[in-house]
Amino acid sequence: EALEAAVNGLAELISGGKNDEEDLALQCVMAQTNGGFAPLDRTRILYKALAKLDKVGPSSIESNSGLFKRVVKGEAAQLVLIGAVEMYYGMENTDLCKLVPLVLKAFYDHDILSEAILISWFKAMAPSEHSSKKLTGDALALVKSKAAVFIHWLENNDEEDSDSSNSDSDSD
Repeated sequence: EALEAAVNGLAELISGGKNDEEDLALQCVMAQTNGGFAPLDRTRILYKALAKLDKVGPSSIESNSGLFKRVVKGEAAQLVLIGAVEMYYGMENTDLCKLVPLVLKAFYDHDILSEAILISWFKAMAPSEHSSKKLTGDALALVKSKAAVFIHWLENNDEEDSDSSNSDSDSD
């Protein structure tokens, strides 16, 4: 399959360690265009290539955050990335599903996933239009159940921020 070839080619370049983020991001674009894929597939290709190399855990996200930022651009691309997380942890590696809140937090901390996208994804009843068609309801429920602790923290953190800014303005 062409997508698999694109993933394997990028994984090979990443594992070679000779290319910088800019080169790898460009290779993502080339893999997408040469394979005849949609621009949003760049995100899928990158995630799958890093997953193939076991580089999608929280510390790997940190070390590859610059590459993710170059490839994951816009709300739709963020939903594609969440969709890749859903498949990886909800269907392909359920034994690692406990890492979901840490993975999402790493993407959030490095400004790859926005708070608004994370919260709207979590509250949606159905999979996003950018989730894999192979994703089952059980897999989505599993990922969201693990994500809940992080999403609740995000929501509460946001409330605390607005509470503290209100109290600051009261003291003027």
